[in-house]
Amino acid sequence: MRRRGRGERLTDEQLTGLRQARKRHRTENRKRKMLRMDEEGGAQSDSEEVHSGTAELRDLEFKLFHNLSDLQEASALRQSFSLRDLNVLKLVVCSGLYPQLAISDDCNSYRKDSDQVFHTKSKQFVVLHPTSVFATNPEYIDPGQRKSKGSTQPELLSYVDLLETNKPYLVNSMRAPALQTLTLFSQNIDTNSDCTRLVVEEWLELKFVEASSGQQVVSCIQTLRNTWSSMLEAKLESSMKRGESERDYRLEKKVSALEELLASKLAEFLDGVFSYSLSQLSSVAKTHLYKGPPDVTATTPTKTDSSSSVSFVSSESKPHPLKVF
Repeated sequence: MRRRGRGERLTDEQLTGLRQARKRHRTENRKRKMLRMDEEGGAQSDSEEVHSGTAELRDLEFKLFHNLSDLQEASALRQSFSLRDLNVLKLVVCSGLYPQLAISDDCNSYRKDSDQVFHTKSKQFVVLHPTSVFATNPEYIDPGQRKSKGSTQPELLSYVDLLETNKPYLVNSMRAPALQTLTLFSQNIDTNSDCTRLVVEEWLELKFVEASSGQQVVSCIQTLRNTWSSMLEAKLESSMKRGESERDYRLEKKVSALEELLASKLAEFLDGVFSYSLSQLSSVAKTHLYKGPPDVTATTPTKTDSSSSVSFVSSESKPHPLKVF
């Protein structure tokens, strides 16, 4: 959207029309507001005409100070985004907002549209802010269909802020693809032996219908995250050497190759169809998560079966550092 610059002056006719509209608007505002009876016996206020004149004035000002052809071109360009483009933009936004995610409640399909409930990792039973788009148009969320068993594309809500007044509210939320967001930006992922189950941040659980799908996802995210990290490191190194007299063409070529690889792999990952379900991890299941080998420096003695010697094992399990992708 481009506003008219200072060099683009309004014509004399446009200035005259704008002055006349403003003069009429000021004159109408000074009139005494009175109620008049209409033909059906109802009361009609002069303020309705004043509001109409105000809207007419604002409409004229908007047309004069904006280039309508540029606005139309910008609108057409925005509508030409593909689903892949929108998902990439969502991932970019989610990379900055993570881990501010919310999952819909299992019983939302039995609630009214205005009573939808969500859960975050730190706060349970949060609701949408009344001024949000999803609160006024709850059909845009449709949590029951997205979370159904075997659904191909479950989604989460990514939000900017959690406002707590009389209720906890999600502020500035948007829908985000669950699988791509969780696997690309999480710091802790647990899997079982055949990768049919992925537990993210000890909070959300992804269950795949087929083991091959889970194994493919794990392979994809390892490649993507390693490539992403290598590209960022190469870009930072390139920016640090930009002030030097000689350009490092080898490094620039490496950055370009990594960008192409990341773009192609990310497009494949976004276009992939994986049949899985999404749910919160139960408290009982959390106790069965693998925490890594025991800490031999702990001070809890236990006796072994082979002899009466005493060995020391950990009394408190801790996450293993190699579990973080």
